[in-house]
Amino acid sequence: MITHGLDLNFAGTMSQLAPYQQQLQALVPLNRLTQDRRDAVLANCELREYEAGSFVYREGDDDDNLYYLLKGTVSLYWHHKPIKQIADGSVAAKRAFDRPGTKRHSIKAETDSLIAIIPSETLAQQMREAHLLHEASLEVSDIAAEKSSNWMIRLLQSALFADLPARNIQRVFSHMERQLVDADQVVIK
Repeated sequence: MITHGLDLNFAGTMSQLAPYQQQLQALVPLNRLTQDRRDAVLANCELREYEAGSFVYREGDDDDNLYYLLKGTVSLYWHHKPIKQIADGSVAAKRAFDRPGTKRHSIKAETDSLIAIIPSETLAQQMREAHLLHEASLEVSDIAAEKSSNWMIRLLQSALFADLPARNIQRVFSHMERQLVDADQVVIK
């Protein structure tokens, strides 16, 4: 039965999540965790079904959850205008719609859809314990180890850039210039 975003009480039961295991394991950043840590996060996962035309959440709503599309198609709205459509199985469906906190977009189900809702603190705790989450820091060596085409993506996905508006990120990049430094040289004090 499809409901209007009502909790279907799927939270915490791995057998109920079983049909979606492959999709859940591919979600970013869950895909970086070991199976045990991923299971600890998914034990707190909630699945909700939404009818076509209903909203998952609206711009300005405030909660600390991450929302992922498992089944269906949703549209992302910004200032009441559709800006992007996400379908299950797509690369975009592997990422949360928005970060925790005040939502920057509205998400509307275009077809009957199934959404995985993960408490951000549960995920952050497992990421910290696995030493995969570094609070507001980014090691230059992490970026240097990446392929040259991936360094900017890695930088933009860091916690340092998560709260910057797009226009400010553009300003930051427009002022960047190449600087040669020696190993262990302090760059910023």
